[in-house]
Amino acid sequence: MVEMVNDCFLTQFVREPTRESACIDLIFSNDQDRVRGTVVREPMANCDHNMVVFEAFFQKTRSKSKTMVYNFRKANLEGMRRHLEEVDWSTLDTELVENAWVYFKNILLEAQEQFVPKLSKLRNKKHWPKWYNRGMQIINGRLVYSNTLRYSPPTSSHPVIRGVSFTVPIQLVYNRFHYSYKIGYQPTFPQHGSTLPGMDKSAFFRELKNRHGYILVTTNEQWIRLSPKNIYYLGQPMYFQATGYFATEGQRLFIQSCYATASPDRHSKPRFTVIDNFGCLVDSKADGCQSRFVPYTRKDVLRFTIDAFLFQKTLSEHVMTELYMHCTMTVAQHVTPGTKSCTYNRKAKRWEELYGNHAVCTCCDSRCAGDRAEGGCTGAMNLASVL
Repeated sequence: MVEMVNDCFLTQFVREPTRESACIDLIFSNDQDRVRGTVVREPMANCDHNMVVFEAFFQKTRSKSKTMVYNFRKANLEGMRRHLEEVDWSTLDTELVENAWVYFKNILLEAQEQFVPKLSKLRNKKHWPKWYNRGMQIINGRLVYSNTLRYSPPTSSHPVIRGVSFTVPIQLVYNRFHYSYKIGYQPTFPQHGSTLPGMDKSAFFRELKNRHGYILVTTNEQWIRLSPKNIYYLGQPMYFQATGYFATEGQRLFIQSCYATASPDRHSKPRFTVIDNFGCLVDSKADGCQSRFVPYTRKDVLRFTIDAFLFQKTLSEHVMTELYMHCTMTVAQHVTPGTKSCTYNRKAKRWEELYGNHAVCTCCDSRCAGDRAEGGCTGAMNLASVL
């Protein structure tokens, strides 16, 4: 090996043992100025060889060459069209598939050669890796690749929102020995052309009760009642359970209407309708929404879920927002167009009643006939933006 190194005029740069007392990890170069700063360090992970760190210097040259390409912007398309009209295409009917394809291709290539001019183009052989970007930096001797993931929800004419814009900075740190990943989350919210500090969306609910014995409470997905400190995020499903304790055997509880406002006044604006038209859960028809009625064994209990929301203007104007939900409930013996619980099935493109009598839901896209119940239920929902 010594003779080979000498014959090739190579220089060996490792001068310390790399495995116990032996120097068996070597660096060779035919240029003494090409390698500098050779250092033997501790082993990496479970390896019994020490790491060898060095700096290599190379002079990079960029090769350039010219190539001829077709300039379709200056193609004589009218001349090509007349040329192709004169071709006897009936030949394709008598040929085998492969022969017909060769015949067709050759005609097109000949037309291209005749009617499309060529130009000389400089070809740069510089090929950057796909992961390379301008966010690459050297920080504390480590190579850091940075990028940013941005999300902007689609615009909607609805008075409420279920998603907000956010940015996720992503960094890949390389220190020559191993990789580490760091992901941060910093949501931003637009306000008059600027952004607010990152905020979590929290929702607090209290029990809704009235003198008729109707109760509406919030629960988790196991239908266990939640504490007032529970937190929701925009777009996350919220679970509600309504109960009519005075319903007799054979009667069933129905919610005829339910909407949210920003003040205790049930006639105030803006408002967001969740249930309308005598039991149609209109929010279930919104794109990407998971709102729906949920079946249960007790008929004096009605369960439903809607996606968490805020009014559009409250996001930029207030840190703490109190919303009010106004619901009208009734109990009845039979399912009718005026007493029903209908959810829109987007896959089947139809309205479906909670317990199977889907015919009563056909009026949900128009106007259902029924008598407005007297039993109402109003209460507050405190939706907070916590900095």
